[in-house]
Amino acid sequence: MQQIAAEADIGMQGLYGHFPSKQKLYEQVVLHRLSEIERQARVAFALADPFERLRALATVYAAFFLEAPQFFPLWARQKLSYDWGQETRFGATIDRRVADQERRMETALVEAVKAGVLREIEPALLGALATAIFNAVVQHEVLHGKHDAAACADQMLEVLLRGAGARP
Repeated sequence: MQQIAAEADIGMQGLYGHFPSKQKLYEQVVLHRLSEIERQARVAFALADPFERLRALATVYAAFFLEAPQFFPLWARQKLSYDWGQETRFGATIDRRVADQERRMETALVEAVKAGVLREIEPALLGALATAIFNAVVQHEVLHGKHDAAACADQMLEVLLRGAGARP
């Protein structure tokens, strides 16, 4: 907290005036990052073509984590706890927003199935598969020093479509 106060050029009292605990500071950092990804995702969700929507969403998510790679392992750990119904450090507000984002992604995947872009697979399983592929691709990009969100999204979709692509 002292380092944060120093970097923000405010005193400890001022910092605790804004954030009464480390948990509240953590939640605000996550909410700030989540608000930005939600804003960009709304633009992607507005695209009519299901494949282009998936590509735009993957690009938004990749850029989100490639811009702040130190956030990815933290997010992945918390998301895993959330997915398994365990208590997370996210807090109820963040958990609701994560759930909203997951529902939107599931809707995008279901629309891609209806359009013949993806094979028909149970939506929750398809969402978990897409998330796992995305996580693996982002981790690979970060660990290998690559930070091209569009290339990351293309690779994620290539892997997803080869494994869950519509039959010819």
